Amino acid sequence: MTATQSRLLGVAILMGAVAFVMHLTNGREGVDANPDRGTEAHSKDALTNEELAKARARYEAGAFIAKTRQLSDREALEVIVIPEGYSEELDTRCIVYQNTELKTSAIECSGIKFRHSAVP
Repeated sequence: MTATQSRLLGVAILMGAVAFVMHLTNGREGVDANPDRGTEAHSKDALTNEELAKARARYEAGAFIAKTRQLSDREALEVIVIPEGYSEELDTRCIVYQNTELKTSAIECSGIKFRHSAVP
């Protein structure tokens, strides 16, 4: 495999991963999409004790693999969720691409509290 083919493969995989994440998050409704909630949903006290306890339990349970997709017999994608202690919308989500033939993997994370490490 030439360097150009390798780069094109990497771009194709990245585009597939982005489409996969968009597909996963397409069915989720945000707070603004729920017409039953009023403006109190935006206030600091909007979380009930039950919702807060549920979020805290998710946080204490730790990270988990939300989805796994086998692209081929050599390639796989996984979505890893790192829960946040207050709300599911604040979770960090990571996409992990694995290629067993080339013995490589890549990870890309996003989330409101996710910080990229400093590049030296």
